[in-house]
Amino acid sequence: MSSPLDNWQFLVGNWTIIPEESTGADPESIEKMIVTNYPAASFIHMKSESWKGENKVSDGLSIMFYDTESNQVKIKGFSGMGFVNNYFSTAVSDDRISFDSVNENIPVDFRQFQFRYHLTKESNDRFISTLEMAGEDGEFRKFWEGVFQRSL
Repeated sequence: MSSPLDNWQFLVGNWTIIPEESTGADPESIEKMIVTNYPAASFIHMKSESWKGENKVSDGLSIMFYDTESNQVKIKGFSGMGFVNNYFSTAVSDDRISFDSVNENIPVDFRQFQFRYHLTKESNDRFISTLEMAGEDGEFRKFWEGVFQRSL
């Protein structure tokens, strides 16, 4: 059975952020991501870590899957800071997936915000991860964007 995630299997592998092409992140920190098909090929399992020198400053775990009941690509993401992001696709193409989110256990300082997330494929060796945030005015603005390059 075909799934919208078939086009996103290129993500499986090791990735490193390109700090000079990314926004909203500490330019002195390096983010790395390992992507696998765990626990099965129908799941895209993403483990990320951000390092500043020898110190780990953040980490996260996400699982992307296709929900046949809702006909949506979903991501369940867990942050090392304790919050949980539940992303559900609003638009899917061969080179971009856009998500809205419902979040759990959000720190008090972030509860008034809404979040949107986008994955954009530039090539089999490069993708962009974008997080947008809207405040009380409802206008979404880029909060963070990471440009990832395949690493060996």
